[in-house]
Amino acid sequence: NLERTFGLTYSQRVLLALIEKGVAREPAYDAVQSAAMRAWEEQRPFRGLLEETPLVREHLSETELDACFDEAIHLRHVDTIFGRLGLLDT
Repeated sequence: NLERTFGLTYSQRVLLALIEKGVAREPAYDAVQSAAMRAWEEQRPFRGLLEETPLVREHLSETELDACFDEAIHLRHVDTIFGRLGLLDT
């Protein structure tokens, strides 16, 4: 299901990464929001659109974008949740 969003679930992490790199919140938000809207409307991968965005290319390396798009952040509590539901073999 994460892929059905074209990667939009990672937008907050990208925004925060840009802000941590010293980009003011408003231009960072505008860049991320613009790419997110295009991804949704054009059904294109969000990351690819970010890679085409000059502000993002200027401030975030490929490695830093990789970190923003690490799906492990969204899955880190899966075992705990499944365990609470009794869905894990123990």
